[in-house]
Amino acid sequence: MIKKKIVIIAIILLAVAGIIFWQRERIWPQHTMKAAVSQGDVTGALVGQLEAVGFVPQQAPLVLGDAVIATVSGIKVYFSRDKDFATQVRSLQLLLSRRTIEAMPAEIDLRFTKAVLRF
Repeated sequence: MIKKKIVIIAIILLAVAGIIFWQRERIWPQHTMKAAVSQGDVTGALVGQLEAVGFVPQQAPLVLGDAVIATVSGIKVYFSRDKDFATQVRSLQLLLSRRTIEAMPAEIDLRFTKAVLRF
């Protein structure tokens, strides 16, 4: 008898928790929502910044989540959608002009505070 009551109470609690979880998104929307921006706007802005400093992307940039991937001078470059493209392009230009290793990096990731180069 006691086991039946415990099981019934547990089922009721799970149902209530499920309803609360389901309704949470409708009642309290996530604060991390971004403004709707089309991929064309993002890639167009990046290509414009790259061309302004003399870089020509070898193909159209690809948008994957918060990253924009472009191939510049044979290097796969990861840009952040959350940061200003002009600043990231200037960082890329500085990295390539002041490199001390003769080998060109295969990938440059500009999404972080410090750029990550992979050879």
